[in-house]
Amino acid sequence: MRPKARRPRKSGGGSGTRGAPDKMSLPPGATEEEDAQLDELGHPWSGTLGDFLAVIKERYGLRLSVVELITTDPQKRRIVNRYLQSPDKKVNIHLAGDLGLEDQLDEFSTGSLCRRIGIPPEDFGLQA
Repeated sequence: MRPKARRPRKSGGGSGTRGAPDKMSLPPGATEEEDAQLDELGHPWSGTLGDFLAVIKERYGLRLSVVELITTDPQKRRIVNRYLQSPDKKVNIHLAGDLGLEDQLDEFSTGSLCRRIGIPPEDFGLQA
């Protein structure tokens, strides 16, 4: 991946000065053409859960793996709970639904994961 680049946010606001551009990071590995396309769509960051985990490992040195806990309910139905877990097991974050490494994260899921991990959502072009 290339180093984190900065670009002005087209929508402005958030800086305390009306109409002044905010700063926002390019999506990880994005080309300028892809960046322009994302601007048109209005999405600050786009990637899969696997992409997100690679970025936090590169930027913050935090290595998280998807861990599954499989149980059965009283009716003998299989229940799979997925977590992000650090090697030392000090970080355990429940993943919603059946979210897998190849699944696309939206801005709400990305922001939620950032806050639960303790990293700034702003690094992914999101508001705090």
